[in-house]
Amino acid sequence: MAFWGSDEIVDEPLYGIKRTEFQSCEYNGGAIVALACNEFAIIAGDACLGSANIKHAVNKNKLFQLSDNCILGSTGCWGDVLAFTSLVEKQKAMYGQDNSNTLSINDVTKMLSTLMYSERSIPYNITSVLAGLDDQGEGVVYSYKHEMCCRKLIYKAAGASCANIQQMLDNRIGLTSLQLEMPWEISEERAIEIISDAFMSVSDRDILIGDTVIINTITADGIRFLMTSIMKFSSSALSCVFLRGNIRDFLHMKVLDLNIDNQLSWGLCGFKKYFCDLQTQYECIL
Repeated sequence: MAFWGSDEIVDEPLYGIKRTEFQSCEYNGGAIVALACNEFAIIAGDACLGSANIKHAVNKNKLFQLSDNCILGSTGCWGDVLAFTSLVEKQKAMYGQDNSNTLSINDVTKMLSTLMYSERSIPYNITSVLAGLDDQGEGVVYSYKHEMCCRKLIYKAAGASCANIQQMLDNRIGLTSLQLEMPWEISEERAIEIISDAFMSVSDRDILIGDTVIINTITADGIRFLMTSIMKFSSSALSCVFLRGNIRDFLHMKVLDLNIDNQLSWGLCGFKKYFCDLQTQYECIL
């Protein structure tokens, strides 16, 4: 043992500063997709709850109804999601006792911003998307992140694989689409189809996204509930997509990350030559 200021050789190892691997929050995955259209808004979320490479549950609903015309979808740390939504429910109950009218989408937006970004030392490790109808009956979507950010959007993808889903939404209904589909011109069936395709494109590539998707459609008549099972890509599913005319999803790798050269790994031996012929015809048209 060497003392301070002595010339003795230290006979014990010098340990540096240790960094603990403790994490205050656990990321439990999940994805939320919302789309605002002319007279309705659609918000969807998967039902999987996992961490790392483990799935803990496959029946967790990430969509929470706040009023008759708006639904909140939250993903991230499931403990923070439950804590935040319970706080929102308490504030909503207090508002109902003091006011006779129901919460509007503008009131809910201000309430969520106040509860999420104030009076808390550590922000909620969640990403939330609010979808609903405004006073004019038009669909609106608001995005909330754990940092102080609230934006009004037309469509939004949040959570696991949100980058891939956002690229697909940009291609289908955004300004990067070859065949532009305006959100205010999309029918309800077409919007559900786009959201289902978005989850289908990432469900088999991200373990934190489940195969069961819960879709809520918000209209002036009420909220419609739909639960669907997303099947993995098969030859029949791909042929149905081609029949719908979405050839660009398979010709652009940024959308579904499909490559003509590695179709064998997808079990599409019979479709490889067909894809190449379609790509050649598509390039000739352009």
